[in-house]
Amino acid sequence: MEAFAALIDALVYTRSRNEKLRLIAEYLRDTPDPDRGWALAALADDDWLEAVVMRVHSARDRICRIAHDNGLETIASAANFVAIDCGHDGAFAKAVMDGLLARGIFVRMPGVAPLNRCIRVSAGREDDLDLFEQALPSALADAGR
Repeated sequence: MEAFAALIDALVYTRSRNEKLRLIAEYLRDTPDPDRGWALAALADDDWLEAVVMRVHSARDRICRIAHDNGLETIASAANFVAIDCGHDGAFAKAVMDGLLARGIFVRMPGVAPLNRCIRVSAGREDDLDLFEQALPSALADAGR
């Protein structure tokens, strides 16, 4: 289902209807059963898609609250992640990211300045966000804040 998650990510960032159709066709062509069937079922289920969108909105809101509770700013997003500005340079953001990774929290970081002062936190389940909420203060402290 990792490939399906990548497809959904790509669809979120793609504006062109034709490009979205091309991405879906490519996925369906390259993906074997049963994953192809599960993807078709998920894409055709409007109630499921609406529920996923609502969970992503809720998770983004929670990530923003966690960041703000730790004195960090966020960058508005309509995607399935939140960019958190660590408030310093790229080296500091990398130290925060490394601290989170060491605690089992997967985050990403843009590689190009000035965005490299941010970490990217994907929307997740409540228990995943609980872990992120617990790990962030110590990762910030370890990074020198």
